[in-house]
Amino acid sequence: LKQRKQWICCLLAFLFLSYGLSNLGYIAFEQCFNYYIKDQFGLSSAYNGIFKALIAVVTLIANASICVWLQRKTDTNLSFLPVMACCTLSLGAILFFDSLVPFVIVDVLFFTFNAMRLPLLQNMCAMRSSAENSNQVMGFYQAMTSMGGIFGALFAGLIYDANPMLPFILAAIAFGAATFIGAVYVGKYKNSKN
Repeated sequence: LKQRKQWICCLLAFLFLSYGLSNLGYIAFEQCFNYYIKDQFGLSSAYNGIFKALIAVVTLIANASICVWLQRKTDTNLSFLPVMACCTLSLGAILFFDSLVPFVIVDVLFFTFNAMRLPLLQNMCAMRSSAENSNQVMGFYQAMTSMGGIFGALFAGLIYDANPMLPFILAAIAFGAATFIGAVYVGKYKNSKN
């Protein structure tokens, strides 16, 4: 614990919290999406494969262009926040669609923004580490990945039977909270630069 206090700072704590919550939201969404399109829309697993292939192409293009540009040309401590907000908005939009085509379009948008979120946050954590503590920082980053995965899958599985939309509501709330914490991070980061 004493060793952790030596390297963790306020900004890094906000970053880890934002990442953990957003990962919880992502896993809650991901766990139920495949089942939801089969359960609610009657689609076979072949359609899920088509959606995943489409998402892979779009996210590859987004990561190779927009994400690379953000990392090279902007201060990612600031530019990650609009990406988080876009994840939250696209997840929130899913709650308003009960027909297949708009649901899939918004789903592809969410996965695209989420694919940009991951390298941006990982890069920000790496930038906040030093040669002495980089292993600890990245280890804690991986722990937050696991924590979000465990609790996201657990909560999504428990609440799906009550209402198939609840995991998506949980995901939107988790991303909303992560975006709010990200906004607090940006505020504190700006203050630290003054």
